[in-house]
Formats: sequence, C-alpha cells, structure tokens
Amino acid sequence: MTSRHVHGRVHSGEKPYQCKVCKKAFAHSAALKMHVRRHTGEKPFKCLLCPSAAFAQLPHLKKHMLCIHKTAKPYLCIRCREFFKTKNDLETHEQTCKAEVVNHACEDGGDSLDKVKDSDDKDKSLVPPMPIAKMRMLLAILLKRISTSERLEQLGFGERLIDDVLCESIEMSGRKPCSDKGMDEGERLKKNVEILLEWTVPKRFMDRFQKEGRSAEALLEELTS
Repeated sequence: MTSRHVHGRVHSGEKPYQCKVCKKAFAHSAALKMHVRRHTGEKPFKCLLCPSAAFAQLPHLKKHMLCIHKTAKPYLCIRCREFFKTKNDLETHEQTCKAEVVNHACEDGGDSLDKVKDSDDKDKSLVPPMPIAKMRMLLAILLKRISTSERLEQLGFGERLIDDVLCESIEMSGRKPCSDKGMDEGERLKKNVEILLEWTVPKRFMDRFQKEGRSAEALLEELTS
C-alpha cells in the first residue's frame, strides 16, 4: 500500500483497522497497535539498565536513555554492554558478539561452548508458539467478555499489565497463579491462561479439547474469534 493511499484516509475518513477488544476503528495499523497496548498494559520498550523502566512507545525509551543515561542510543547489547542507535545495528552486532563468545569457548576446551549452546537451546524452548503481544490481546478480549465492567475496573484493567490483571483475577477466585520469576514471561503467562481456561470453560468441553491435543493458545484464539 502506497503512502499516498494511506494519507488519503485522512481526507476520506476511512478506518479499516478495528480494535477487537473495544471495536474502536483506526485509519492506520500503527495507531491500532498503540491503542491495543492501552488494553493490555504492554510496554515492550525496556531499559536494560533500569529494571523498572519500560515504555509503550520507542520515543519514550529514547527520551529516557538521553535524559537518564546520557546517550542517544537506546539499544543495548546485554553481552558486552555496548549501545546502538538502531535495532538493526544491534542485531548485526549481536551476531558478531555471539561469535566472539563461541570462539573464546573453543579456546578454553569447549566447556563454555557447551554452556552457550545449552543456554541458547533453553532460550529457544521457552519462546511461546504464539507471540506474547497477541496472547495478551486475546486475553484482554476474553476478560472483557467474561467479566463485568465493575470487576474489570476493580482489577485495574486498562491501567496495568494484563498479566498482573490475570494473576489477581485468579487469586480472587481462590486459586494460585503461576508467579515463577525464573520463567520466561511468555511461558508464565501461558500457564496462567491455562488456569483461567480450566476455571472458566465447562469441564466437558475442556476434556474434549484436551483429548484433541489443543494448546492453551489455540483455545484462547478459538474462544475469542
């Protein structure tokens, strides 16, 4: 799609992108993506130097890095702590940086290399099949459908990260949410979605879904479609 066509929506009023949570429509996909984060509370742009600093928009991270850390380069390599101006620059560097770690491991007899490989394999195994942003959006849709407005307001829906909203909802039901901080956040969210589904979906349906080998992500997607 050309930029001219996209710009034309400003004059035509065309809004083809609709939020699945609240049905609000937008002219641009980027605007919809930003809007959905208001429902999920997601802040994907994180400062790796400040554990509690995370932002919904990249410009806000850039401003933080400039004001607090005195650098115009918001991307940090966690291996060597070097800063980069763009994500592409960081990704290009990480390939070289990773190779240097592997080469060093070969020189010390291979023990470190095994650790690097084990770490990489572990990281890959923890990546959820469904992108975490999508899982959060579908969870927001589901909670909106099965909860009252008063309950959602009480839980801080739209003001907190949806992961935390889900955990508190599970606790209020008398159940114990998964809170293992050593887990990848996607896997931890998936565990809590499974708890939610077991609690809210009638047993006869859950039994059928489990016999069919359906994943929590697949169930979540079906229930919100």
